[in-house]
Amino acid sequence: MDERKIIQKIRELRKQKRFTLDDLADLTGFTKGYLSKIENSANLPPLSTLHRIASALGVVLSQILSEENTDPLENQIAFVRKNQRREMQVAIHGTQFKHWPLAHRKIGRNMDPYIIEIPPDNYQVYQHEGEEFYFILEGEIELNYGGESYRLEAGDSVYFDTHIPHSGRSVGEKPAQALTMFYSYKKINREPFTGGILPARNSKRPNE
Repeated sequence: MDERKIIQKIRELRKQKRFTLDDLADLTGFTKGYLSKIENSANLPPLSTLHRIASALGVVLSQILSEENTDPLENQIAFVRKNQRREMQVAIHGTQFKHWPLAHRKIGRNMDPYIIEIPPDNYQVYQHEGEEFYFILEGEIELNYGGESYRLEAGDSVYFDTHIPHSGRSVGEKPAQALTMFYSYKKINREPFTGGILPARNSKRPNE
């Protein structure tokens, strides 16, 4: 996407939220002057800066970088047809995660639904603000929540507050899949598996 269009999109999203530059400065920690310079520049700031701005606007960075429409009337309802579902992958500490976003077209959402594949070697431990819901579609997972271990199989579901340390991994013959809902109190949509990871030594592999 053209850099000038991305900058224009940031301005449009800010105005849709009815945020002034002062409001955005309070939310991001940047100065009003720096934000004004960004909106009037022909060049993009660093990705880390764009990520902070996106979070303050209640969207994920990919929405700012995409060609999708930001018209508020077009974003009151958002469909993702089966043939529009995109498989995405992310590698965290050597573990590969697959996930399929189900509401990425909805701007400013509080909820972030996904179909996710939970690998057997997922030993990441997470802790962050918000809530999560899992409905197991196939396979079996082991959920560790606050130091307690639970088994869930296809048809089971669980809902929990995410400020308690938690982790989950598949324990069957193949990776489990789940319909998952992330909810953020602050409208900070995040990509799954990438936020709120505790230091690696808090997550133990078997025999460690």
